[in-house]
Amino acid sequence: MVIRDEELLVNSAEQGSDGWLLQVRKLSELVADTTAAFYSSLDRIEPQDPRAAKVIADGSSGYRDSRPWLEALLRKTPVP
Repeated sequence: MVIRDEELLVNSAEQGSDGWLLQVRKLSELVADTTAAFYSSLDRIEPQDPRAAKVIADGSSGYRDSRPWLEALLRKTPVP
């Protein structure tokens, strides 16, 4: 979902007297993995459908564009 031009992942949602309270995790590069709370009565919430996402191939030489993302993902993954 998108709130205030940021992509967010909803962790929980509670119905209150004022509307919905959403506990979210931010997905944008600069603020990744930080949490926040938003009220539906105060902010415009735009749900996103994951089925509408388009997968595109990395056309850079040596996968230069996707390599930093893959390396960051591997560093975050715990080793058993």
